[in-house]
Amino acid sequence: RKLEAERILQTWFRIMSSSNNEGQGGSLRQRGKAAVKKAVKDSDLDRDEKKDVLFFFREFEWAGEESHEMFLPVFDVIVPGFSKLKPEHKMKHALVRNPLYYSVWFLTLLMLSAGRIIHSVLFGQGGPIRDDEKPPEKEARVAWIYMNDATYVISAVLDVWQLVTDVAFWHFHGAVGCIIGLCLYIAIIAGNVSFLEAMKARRSMHVRQAVVANAGFAIALCGALIIAAFNKGWSFLRWSWFMRCVAVFFQIICLDTYRKLWNLYPEGKGQRLTLHTSTLTFLPGVLVVTLSWTAFYLDAPAMWEALG
Repeated sequence: RKLEAERILQTWFRIMSSSNNEGQGGSLRQRGKAAVKKAVKDSDLDRDEKKDVLFFFREFEWAGEESHEMFLPVFDVIVPGFSKLKPEHKMKHALVRNPLYYSVWFLTLLMLSAGRIIHSVLFGQGGPIRDDEKPPEKEARVAWIYMNDATYVISAVLDVWQLVTDVAFWHFHGAVGCIIGLCLYIAIIAGNVSFLEAMKARRSMHVRQAVVANAGFAIALCGALIIAAFNKGWSFLRWSWFMRCVAVFFQIICLDTYRKLWNLYPEGKGQRLTLHTSTLTFLPGVLVVTLSWTAFYLDAPAMWEALG
């Protein structure tokens, strides 16, 4: 039965990775659905197992489409003439039809799917925040919150395991680092959950606070990264530090999405920032910077280990 399920998912992945040939059975998405449904129907799985397989198929189908939507707009900007191509021709382009693209695409698919399942099961946030969800809200929810929170939850689980083993063997220095990392993950995930709820309720002030908090975190990471570069010297030119630079870079560019939410809601348009509202809006950013730098001061290696 396990092999049956694997065969069905392999059928879906093979068709999702194939070119969009209208002469061989319709669109890419339609052929993928038809092939998987036929494979499920012809399988020896029982009714509940077929439901489980179809659930994962729908989940991966959604994540696969969203992964393409994350990458293709980037090619529209950086590749001359790519934006003028029809969608089916984009999928046949050499930048898309290669193992490197689909390797990254598949990893993104898994992380998006994991992030959505986590938010759905734990917080009831597995779908659009409202029926009239706006493009910037969807981009923030899918590309940044789902994607990032999946990595944070996985890292938190690994930290819990590391913490248990460290305490069991009396390695308390490692335990302190794990606790700092766990606090970071919990704070970020809780902040993202609140961020989604604020967007859902159209609470302009709370959305702005979340944007400022993310900006504060980006500032704190940039400052810590510059200090690390000066302290490390040539040893900074290592793969681990390159990956940490990538993590900081993504924390910065996510602000381009979040800034679109600043005046998205009616009560936020033209709203004057008085002393009171300015204090409430920018206080989270100050707190995030202060707490982040305090954590770096207490155990910088643990913080960087948590970030990448």
